Formats: sequence, structure tokens, C-alpha cells
Amino acid sequence: MHFWNRLFPRKARPAAPAPPPVADRMRNDWDARAREDARFFIATGAAASEETFRASGAAELEGAVLDGIVLDPAARVLEIGCGVGRLLRPLAQRVAAAHGVDISPAMVEQARAACADCPNLRFSVTDGTLRGFAASSLDLVFSWIVFQHIPEKGPIETYVKEAARVLRPGGLVRFQVDGRWRLEREGPETYDGVKLRPEEVREIVRRAGLKMVEEWGEETHYHSVTAARAGSGAAVRLLPRAWDATLLERLLSDLGFPDAPLRAGKVVSGAASLRSALEDLESRWEGVANEEFVRRLHLALLGSEPEEWQLRQDVRLLDAHLETRGALVDTLVAGATFRNLLRPIDSGVPWYRRETAGDATDRPLHDLVDELERGGGGRTRRSTASWRTRSRASWDAPPIRPDASTTWVGSARAGTREDGSCASCSRRPTPCLSRRRRSPGRSGRSEATRRVPSPAASRSRESAPSPGASSWRPRGCQRRSWSSRATGASSGGSRTPTGWRSSPGSSPGES
Repeated sequence: MHFWNRLFPRKARPAAPAPPPVADRMRNDWDARAREDARFFIATGAAASEETFRASGAAELEGAVLDGIVLDPAARVLEIGCGVGRLLRPLAQRVAAAHGVDISPAMVEQARAACADCPNLRFSVTDGTLRGFAASSLDLVFSWIVFQHIPEKGPIETYVKEAARVLRPGGLVRFQVDGRWRLEREGPETYDGVKLRPEEVREIVRRAGLKMVEEWGEETHYHSVTAARAGSGAAVRLLPRAWDATLLERLLSDLGFPDAPLRAGKVVSGAASLRSALEDLESRWEGVANEEFVRRLHLALLGSEPEEWQLRQDVRLLDAHLETRGALVDTLVAGATFRNLLRPIDSGVPWYRRETAGDATDRPLHDLVDELERGGGGRTRRSTASWRTRSRASWDAPPIRPDASTTWVGSARAGTREDGSCASCSRRPTPCLSRRRRSPGRSGRSEATRRVPSPAASRSRESAPSPGASSWRPRGCQRRSWSSRATGASSGGSRTPTGWRSSPGSSPGES
């Protein structure tokens, strides 16, 4: 055989051309998409007009990208995958300097034209690194719905390492990856990118020398990660969060899971993701129309029907096959609204110290509440109250907006409406809020504490817990008793925690 091979040698087959590097593929594909319709490929649901496109960027920045993040006006921020500047344009008004990098020169060209009136905003083309930025020069680096389009794991890890290099001590990096690693699909490409397990994402953060400080939406299309560089001094901070295990258990129980306590325990401990605990939720309503599916999904997860614009947008995406039902479930599960319900921002101060202690960062608690109102989320908003123990009229009541003279006595969970009634059970009066009158000659000291006068007050004072005379609650209140948790005292009435459903036979206002 060797003899014949020597006499008649075979011609060598030409080698297959090597695929272009990932950066070149990303650049070519996203240049083409930018020229075709940049708005459609960036925010499909809000691409109808320039006005809706910009409005979606401002809303998403406040409600999701910066959820729980407090930025100092002197902060310097960077967005990886900035596109045409949808998120950076509203962000530039809140910080000293904002930078955006993108792999597509066509996207950067459109971003510069769209944001020409923002003097503190700069755009540049990236080669897959952040070599144009000095070490320890930025306070916040974020990337939103960008890494889901990268077809390989390596470039994502490079970006995270580069973010760790350019961050100041104490700086934050927030990004998303596609966590649907169980999904069976064809090979990744530059729109539907690589899928990563939660363990892989945590390893990427660890190798970059960062500390994982927050995760949400594991095993969904929008697995969000917030990591911090060691040290302090950056002009940014992250508000802490705490799981509401009782509320999570009630959600799983209402969805029909017999092992709801076990599932909730695994999610809270980190042994399982919330998405896996919910299983294939979309398969429960396979036979219903898309509109009915959207309504049922919102009611099951958020406790309320979607707003009209949200309903139209979701149904349009499902009808056009631009989004699957599973992707819609991922959107709600990984969203900031669902997170603020199940894992609200926690000030870290016991209820009985709220009058004097401020919050966990030694700042007045009303400052924290003001920040939450501006975009930090949290349980001070009406969307985080106990919805099925409230009437529709109380749901539509305007949320309270604290001012500088407001001192929160109860937990950040507790809240009142402007008519003085409890935000969770509609009973009056509510001692969650006490207003202190400032003496003109003694700034910073309280002269008197005023309560909302009501006949219910005299009936409830006998059962008021101690310490803190202003921390009592009306009998029959459906909210969790912070006083009984902290001191063991009981004020009578129902102790049903906040949940999706009140106890049988009870209704708001019963005592």
C-alpha cells in the first residue's frame, strides 16, 4: 500500500477556510442590522417611532438598569454595547461623564448623531476590549441585553475582566447573559448567542477578581449579575436586598406546587433558581389565545392585569412570532417589578430603631425613600403592596411621596396612602408614618409627633407593642407584624403575612 502511495501520491485537499474571528463577525452582522433598522434590533417592542424608542430607554434605565443602584452626580459610567445611545442619553443627565462603546461602527455613528446635544456623552468603537480607558477611572460599567448576542463565552469573560480593570475601588459592574442553558437550539450566532449556566457566570466573575453582590433571573434569557471591585471610594453604591420567603412560598403555593415550602427554601438559599422552581409555567395555558395567556401570566406572577399598552405590545410580539411564550415568562420573572416584590430593598435597620438610626448607610431614611421613588424600586411603591387583600379603589390611590420632614417608623415594607390608610389593608389610621415638626430655633430636633386622629386609634392603643408607641398597627391588619417579630408582642387580630391571597373568610377591613 505504501508502494502505490509513493507511485501515485494523493493530492492534498485544500483546507477549509477558518471562520472569521468573533469580533469581525459581530461587527459585520451588527453593521448590517444598524443600516437595516437599528431601533428594531435594539428594542423590538418600542421601535414604532423615535419618541417611543427614546421613552423606552428612559423607562428601562430607571426601572431596570439602575434598579437599586445609587449614583453620585460626579460618577463616571460606561456602557458596553451602547447601540445608538438609547440608555446613555437619559443617563447623561444624571452623571458627570458617560461613555459608550460598541462593536459596530454604524451603531456608533448613529449614536453620535442622536446624542449630539449631550456634551458629557462620548461614543467609540471597541475591538472587544476597553483599552481606551485607563485603569481605575470609572465608577459604574454596565451592559444591558448585549452579552446575549455574543456567540462565544471568551469575549464575555474578556469584557468582565476589562470592566474590573477600569473600575475604581468600590465600583460596580452590572451585565446580563443568556442563562437558558437547557434550551436545545442550533449553534449560537450573533443574535441568539451563547447560553451559560449560573456556575459558569459566577466563575467568570471570580476570575475577574470581582465579588458577586447580586444575581437575579438565573436560567432565564436575562440573567442579571451585579459585581463589585474590592475597596471603597467610588461614586456609586448598591442598596441591599432581602428575600421575602413567606411571599415566595405563597406564590408557589398559589401556583399549585404541593412542596412550596421546600421550593422556596431552595430558592432563598441559592440551591435552585426561581425560574427552575416555577418549572414550565407557560405550558399551563397552552390552549388559550395569546391575549388570555398574557393576562393569566401577569395575574399569576404580579397579581394584577397588564396595562393596556403592555398587553398590546406582548400580544403583538407573540402573534408575530417575534417572541415565544417562554421568553415572555423570562421577561416577567427577570424583571425589576417581580424582583422588588420577592426580594425588596432592605434598609437593614430594625423597626424600633427607625426613628433615630436612619438607614444602613447612616443616612436619613427619608433620603433612602426619595431615592427609591426616583428609581431604586423597593416596597415603598404601591406595586409592592399586598394586592389581593386590597380593594380596587385602594389600588388606584396615589402612592405617598415622603418629604424632608418624614420619618419612617415601620419597615420599608410598610407604607401609607395620602388619606392616612394602611397601604396593605386599607384600614385607618396607619402609624407607619410619623411627621415631626421642626422647631425653628432647634434645627434637627423633634418638637412633637402628630398622629392621624381616628376612633380606631383609641381602640388599638391598648394592644400597642413596646418599645415605640408609634409603631402599633390597627387590629386586623393583613401586613406582617414587625413588632411581634422583634419583641414577641402581639397586638391581636390577623397575623397573615403579605401574600397573593388572604385567608379564607377574611377581607380587607375586617377586625
